[in-house]
Amino acid sequence: MTRITHNLKLLVIAVILSLSCTYIIKHPELFVSSVLNLQEIQEIETKQWDIAYKTDKQTLDIFLPLTWNKQGQVVISIAYDPTDVSIDLSKSSSQSPYTIKDQQSGSFILSFSGVSTIDPHQSLFYVPFSGASQHVLIEDANTTIDGIQHWLSIGKLSPTVIHGN
Repeated sequence: MTRITHNLKLLVIAVILSLSCTYIIKHPELFVSSVLNLQEIQEIETKQWDIAYKTDKQTLDIFLPLTWNKQGQVVISIAYDPTDVSIDLSKSSSQSPYTIKDQQSGSFILSFSGVSTIDPHQSLFYVPFSGASQHVLIEDANTTIDGIQHWLSIGKLSPTVIHGN
């Protein structure tokens, strides 16, 4: 009887393990973390960008510089070509609480609070997309500190687009 019980336990463990592996394979976005490499950190510092982003591997990742010390709310406007790109904001993740202020076909605006407590080596905001990565960009970004709006410089770490700052 103990041999049968032992075999049943092994069978249950195998089934649970199999289902867990299947779930992980079908939901790889649960284990995606985007980080900056040393070259990207140096590029952000050298060019003095307030916001940096990249669109590698069908994801939009937004980063703040390591020297970020602003306490206010950060608002970021993102544009994309809806004929070439599909973005599902329900699959997004962020280190900081955020709200979607405006969402239209081809654009959305994110408002972040609590960005002073994030790990700047990791992305502030992450969202997967499908389509042409060169058709996804940050239009503008600003922060409001003590009621005064400050425009932020933006840089793209992916080599396909160069912004003017």
